[in-house]
Amino acid sequence: MRDVIELVLGNSATGFLDGVGTAARFNGPSGAVLSGDNRYLYIADTFNALLRRLDVQTGEVRTLLGRPLVQGVVDGDAGVARLQSPRAITITSDGGVLFLADGPTIRRVDVNTLDITTIAGTPGMSGYVDGTGPAVRLGFLLHSFAMGADDRTLYIADRSNRLLRSCDTQTGAITTLAGLQDAGVTAANVDGVGSSARFSGLGGILRVGNTLYVADTFNHTLRTVDLTTFQVTTRAGLPGTSGIEDGDAGVGTFNAPQSLAFDGTSLYVTSFQGLLRRVRVNDFFTDTVLGDFEDTSTIDGPAATARLGLAFGPPVFDTQRSRIYFQDRTASSVRTIDVPSFTVSTLAGASEPARHRDGPPLLSRFSDPGDLVPNGAQDVWFIADPGSRTIRRFDRATGMVSTLAGGINQPGSTDGPLAMARFGTPAGLAFHAASNRLYVADSSLHLVRRIDLSSGMVSTLAGDPNATTPSGNVDGIGTAARFNGPSRLALSPDGLTLYVSDTGNRVIRRVNTMTGEVTRLAGTGTAGTVNGPLLMAQFRGPSGLALDATTNRLYVNDRTAHTVRVVDLTAGTVATLAGVDNTPGPADGIGAMANFRSPTGLALNASGTALYVADNGNHLVRRIDLMTNTVSTWLGSASRNGGLAQGVPTPIAQATTYFPETVVVTGPDVVIVSDFGVYLARPATLP
Repeated sequence: MRDVIELVLGNSATGFLDGVGTAARFNGPSGAVLSGDNRYLYIADTFNALLRRLDVQTGEVRTLLGRPLVQGVVDGDAGVARLQSPRAITITSDGGVLFLADGPTIRRVDVNTLDITTIAGTPGMSGYVDGTGPAVRLGFLLHSFAMGADDRTLYIADRSNRLLRSCDTQTGAITTLAGLQDAGVTAANVDGVGSSARFSGLGGILRVGNTLYVADTFNHTLRTVDLTTFQVTTRAGLPGTSGIEDGDAGVGTFNAPQSLAFDGTSLYVTSFQGLLRRVRVNDFFTDTVLGDFEDTSTIDGPAATARLGLAFGPPVFDTQRSRIYFQDRTASSVRTIDVPSFTVSTLAGASEPARHRDGPPLLSRFSDPGDLVPNGAQDVWFIADPGSRTIRRFDRATGMVSTLAGGINQPGSTDGPLAMARFGTPAGLAFHAASNRLYVADSSLHLVRRIDLSSGMVSTLAGDPNATTPSGNVDGIGTAARFNGPSRLALSPDGLTLYVSDTGNRVIRRVNTMTGEVTRLAGTGTAGTVNGPLLMAQFRGPSGLALDATTNRLYVNDRTAHTVRVVDLTAGTVATLAGVDNTPGPADGIGAMANFRSPTGLALNASGTALYVADNGNHLVRRIDLMTNTVSTWLGSASRNGGLAQGVPTPIAQATTYFPETVVVTGPDVVIVSDFGVYLARPATLP
């Protein structure tokens, strides 16, 4: 099948796809509430600007309101409604009405008709003013809502203003209940009644009877508010002291607690540490029931091995099924936690997108895939996985992903046999078929490494990890040379000259692969965009490289300048091919009429007539016609971004990407590394 793109290795994490279970995609879900019948989870999909609905029985995800990544505050029915930044969400006891925090506004959604109206606040105008309707000013970050027992009073955690406020949902009247708005002066953990109390970043709030439980995020405490007297009392945690100690109310500590759930006897507290903490409300004893604070990856399974990602939005307790719905920001997914076994599984969204796992293509996982290079026959792909400190290998014949070299999550500079060798941050790759050697830019160790695939040995070609100062800008042979964060590589066809984007030094270096001699090819080391003779030119942050041996030109993505440059090795000059210095954007056009945003990977087509650019910050793959210097968008949309579901061919014209890192032209196809996966595009023709 041609004219399609497909996620073939690893997984994606972020997107806006409706679908069932792990075929769906979210982008930073930050609010959720169960329907009255416990059948659906309504989700504020914050960065997609959508209101979604998840069927907790089938895993089906459906978009109810909004258009993906099209922000606005437009009232009306589902056909015209637009959302800006939905976050906090709650529902009336009869399940008929949702209330949604959308930037500095509060909006009402009729669950049956899906009509949405703004009842308080003015779009785009945050601040602090009590009152009614559009005259109200609310903080932009309304972290959490709780519905009152009367189904009319809405309690608001106004994090931006450090206040607990309320909204009369019938009149739109906003009232401050506790705290004092005085940014930068009164941020503190002070107990008291109403305005005498002080908060420092209200997070999750949860009502149980006449008690409101509050996660006071930046005070690292759990507090209560008596809803009859508005007395604020600190119950657990040590004010101003972050930690993850378990114990009674005077001993247990929290680290920026974000949100709360309640099972009838205990609170469950989430944060950015990948932990689920449990707090008994009768005595506020705290214990940790799930996760590892040193590992915020997303791993399903039994409690002992499961891992949680970052959490911002509230966990939701389902009393009917005795489970917690956990909004995992790291994976942009909704996961279920069975109580009391604390077994974790993914209900909807990406399943375990970021981890190190070898195996068949769609079961494989990458921690943070970066560069990719095929072997000479193009039947094997080598992939730098800096997140796990390894080099991975995909054999297209056997269909298996394996770890070629390095120790999983074991940083180091050890040379030697493949399995014994260690890497710091393997970033750029280059391969030479005749010698069967793979070259690696080890960015954090400031080294250029060499993998001899015939002997199975790793060695350091240039740089010295054991030096007193391993980074620097020094030409020399082997260990006498110094780099500063080398990122991407290009290799001459004869395998004798390796070109290195020495990003931290803002220069292009040249390495003799036989002797290890390093010399500066282009750039002065001073940040700038200056064209001219090689050693007088200036770069800001050189990244992706592509060598055209026929014309003797080296193309360079100058990432932080948002441009594509060309080094003419014959004439000895540097010029700007496309883009404008320090002017990011997605514009297509000729030369300086075009814009890029942090371009990373770069590839030349086989005929040498076009460059393909991983336009990372724009979530696009761009094409530069080298005959006319015309830049066009080849893949993606400037207004939408997101990864695709595994193994589902998508028409190239409809596909989106998410922070593409690398683009490789291989025969008639294009390989793209993006998000946590590797995509294969099969265009009808490759122009």
